[in-house]
Amino acid sequence: MRAFGLAAALVVAAGPARATPLDHRGQWGLALAPGYSLLSTANRSLGSVVLYGPTLALSGTLAIGDTGEWIAVASGGPVGLPTPFLALAAGYRAYFGDDAFKTFVEPLVLVHFTPFARAGAVLSVGAQYDFTPSFGAFVEGGVSGLVGSGLAGGVVVSAGAQVRFF
Repeated sequence: MRAFGLAAALVVAAGPARATPLDHRGQWGLALAPGYSLLSTANRSLGSVVLYGPTLALSGTLAIGDTGEWIAVASGGPVGLPTPFLALAAGYRAYFGDDAFKTFVEPLVLVHFTPFARAGAVLSVGAQYDFTPSFGAFVEGGVSGLVGSGLAGGVVVSAGAQVRFF
């Protein structure tokens, strides 16, 4: 009876069992994020212009931490503009939390190639939910600042999905 009491005390002292964190180390992935952006730009040839509308970003990702921190290369921008818009970004997404639901911060270096050449930075924050070790969905919002052929600053909100490959 004494051994049973000791075993019960050890189980209670251990507390509730935690879910095993999802380990994404070394997984490659793709993320697709449609969204909405507002970009205010000023340059000598056009003066001040505000572009707003739907956006689309496609990212290739590589998980470098056990909770899914990733390095990414992304391309995208506003869709439906009369002039082609090409931008590339590269950065790091740091997650906070080790279970299916996590928050993140994502600093990026951003380069616009068309319609004007500019470079700058983006800082995004958001939340992600991993439905399985291979699939997650996220929402994020970010701000950007760019210099080059004029000055530009913007905000973007998006919701997307990430598929990971082992």
